[in-house]
Amino acid sequence: MKSLFGRFRFLLVFGTGLLTVAFPPSFSKAQDRAPVQVMTSIFPLREFAKAVGGERAEVQQLLPPGAEAHAWEPKPSAVAKISKADIFVYIGPSMEPWANKVLKAVQGKNLIVVEAGRDLPLVEAEPEEGGKNRLPTATVTKKKWTPISGSIFPWT
Repeated sequence: MKSLFGRFRFLLVFGTGLLTVAFPPSFSKAQDRAPVQVMTSIFPLREFAKAVGGERAEVQQLLPPGAEAHAWEPKPSAVAKISKADIFVYIGPSMEPWANKVLKAVQGKNLIVVEAGRDLPLVEAEPEEGGKNRLPTATVTKKKWTPISGSIFPWT
């Protein structure tokens, strides 16, 4: 139950923050305003931001389709794209290690940065033979899926 509350709290805080920026209290003259420019790092965040912002947010994805967020190296054009945005949404430094450098480059601009993965619990991976990390796995029986303790999704 605590984990379910944590997920709900994350969605509530993230959604409320995005809505507050997209629809400020003085929204009575909203039709004269340009849509809020939102830049996300990866596809799932883009879809979430589109769902929250609707017509009042213009959402773009920074990484090209198929790019690995961990290994992607930003070009100067990426810094330019982020500097044109009003809001930048990313998972966090564990997923996008390049983000801190890019954010330092756009420092000083009135950019709202949303670290979507903040305060979410991370799962420790156990080292495999050869020193590589292995994520926890699950066992499958004929009728149901049973996660092994330490599952990636703690609420399962």
